[in-house]
Amino acid sequence: MRNWKKTLILPALGIAVMFAALAPTAASAAPGTLTARASDRVTDTRPDVRPDLRPSVTDTGVVRLSEGHTLRARGIGNVSIAGRGKIEGVAYEGTLTVKDIGGDANIDVSARVRRINDDGSITFIGLNGDFEISGSAIKLEFRRTRTHFEAHGQGRFDFQGAGWYQVDGGRHLPWRQ
Repeated sequence: MRNWKKTLILPALGIAVMFAALAPTAASAAPGTLTARASDRVTDTRPDVRPDLRPSVTDTGVVRLSEGHTLRARGIGNVSIAGRGKIEGVAYEGTLTVKDIGGDANIDVSARVRRINDDGSITFIGLNGDFEISGSAIKLEFRRTRTHFEAHGQGRFDFQGAGWYQVDGGRHLPWRQ
């Protein structure tokens, strides 16, 4: 070996330069770091796990949807809906009660048992699959249900449990506990 300094020091110097160049990249990928690009965000993670989407104190889990807007939601728990329009999605377990106030509802629900209540509402027990409900004045109540749905129309949505909702593809907000 003629020049041992070049043999040992130059590769070590190259490795140090490489780590110095990667340090800003590693810091930006650290957990809890916010990113400006929407493509970097995971959309099906619970909002309370994602620090960039924590709700402000004004977020209550209650949404008033105006005509021409779309609401998407996914979670487990209770959802109360009063309004008009169309809601479609998938639900498992729990129950769904539908009250047709306007008298023109179109109801298609996959459930094992249907029960007609004294007030004229229909309760579906053993939800298992797709549902599509539309009408000019309807009330829906999902209880202890895993659901994923999209709603178009106008109304009030009250979310309780563990999940997220968003209006017009905007920010994910948590259901109220």
